[in-house]
Amino acid sequence: TAGFERRVASRWTIGGDVQASPSRHFSPRWGTRAEIEFASGTGWGVQGSNRRLHYLANDVTVSAATLERYVSRYRIAYSISDARLDGGGAISQRVNGDLYYGPSSVGVLVAFGDEVESLIPDGVLRTQVRAVGVMGHQAVRPRWMLVYDAVIHRQGTFYTRRRFSAGVQHRF
Repeated sequence: TAGFERRVASRWTIGGDVQASPSRHFSPRWGTRAEIEFASGTGWGVQGSNRRLHYLANDVTVSAATLERYVSRYRIAYSISDARLDGGGAISQRVNGDLYYGPSSVGVLVAFGDEVESLIPDGVLRTQVRAVGVMGHQAVRPRWMLVYDAVIHRQGTFYTRRRFSAGVQHRF
């Protein structure tokens, strides 16, 4: 994955990324994302994004909108997304709460809604999803961060996935 983010005016930022995977069994063969963000200057922010993912069997388009509010060191955000897969679509929602301390942050999330998945040759499967999680960025040097998340994701009656991930981020 390679991406960019650029401030184009005092309150407007645009960004995007591209991704590719040599192993296409679970990951998309390729994907693109475009995003625009407006910061009001009074603690409110709005973002919109569009992501296109190309899998072997189908393409997926996910459009999302987020409304956020910053107060002091805290942020609360509400997001809604619409995922479109050939033959079906699904709406999901997410609420985040974050605490910022210096260049670092820790947050919680709650997500709910529907998800669609292509099952060849049976068509599209729609399931209810629920998720809760904790995530954060911990500064270790001025340009280096440890990033982490721990999420419990319930996929209808099929399974519950528990995930912990950690990584390193460098800001150029």
